[in-house]
Amino acid sequence: MRSQINTLRLVYPPISNQEAEWIKDDPEVRDSLSKSNLYMICQRPEAFFTFNHSLDNTDTIEFLLTCGDACDEGVFKLNEILEPYHDLIDQEKVKIKIEMGKKLLRIWSISLENGERKIINWFTVDKTIFEKSRASRFIDGLENFQKFTKFNLHYVGISKADDSLTRLVTNAHEKRIRILSNESSLNEGSRLTDEIILLFFGVDPLHIAQIESIEELNESTEPTTLETISIIADAEKAFVSILDSHYNHVKFKTYPKGSDGLYDRGLTRYMYLIGESLTLITDKEEIRGEYGSDYGWGEKTDAISIEGDQVFLFKFDKVIADKQ
Repeated sequence: MRSQINTLRLVYPPISNQEAEWIKDDPEVRDSLSKSNLYMICQRPEAFFTFNHSLDNTDTIEFLLTCGDACDEGVFKLNEILEPYHDLIDQEKVKIKIEMGKKLLRIWSISLENGERKIINWFTVDKTIFEKSRASRFIDGLENFQKFTKFNLHYVGISKADDSLTRLVTNAHEKRIRILSNESSLNEGSRLTDEIILLFFGVDPLHIAQIESIEELNESTEPTTLETISIIADAEKAFVSILDSHYNHVKFKTYPKGSDGLYDRGLTRYMYLIGESLTLITDKEEIRGEYGSDYGWGEKTDAISIEGDQVFLFKFDKVIADKQ
């Protein structure tokens, strides 16, 4: 018996539609996003930083993060962020410049010898939330960060020929344009382009074999033929069929049957989990994920499970309620 658990992981922090236009030609960004062939277009109220610009404590930078009606306090641990530069600072070889704004914190080093500027680190609002969800040592507070990771899902898409960035941002993307043309902003005074959030996923498959005979032992040692693109194609159908995202006009009503997915590929059961601390919401359903580690997922993760012709959504909250 063969099973497979497919975990969706973000290859890059969530970015707004506007930010995607700013960074789409950055080589480091392109390198990260080249690992994604599955993407989602979502919406969430625009989020902002509020900083104490006095910087009374040179070891920390306190901030308030607001998003719609939600807010929480956090602290950037400047001492930790600057740790690799402490010797240069003590030797008065560099000085540090800090830029603080409603959407961005950026920390520079400036050489006192030749004036050369280098970015030490930077944090958009969503990169801050993302790093907090993964227990970054640079951030304290934000204990209620899950308030900011609930996304209204508009569209699920894949790119078989190119990576997600090329398909969704670099090239003209019909559904992205349609969403920007038809949806309304959630925050008064916010632009829709700042509320549309793009999620770029990779998929990590975990193969499980249960051996009950010599024949199954021989089968389990055969190399897998489940190409990544088949997993990606199946994942798109699984999430669209369960969540019924509005701008996915093709609803895959016969899923899990299909010619380019995992159906009839020798798996007894396969599942999809979101290995990130975020929730996807549509008018029909919502799915919650949770980050566990680089090799797992959190215990509060919902799961889409496929066995034969049957598709189930296992909700963590419901499973816990049924046990009580």
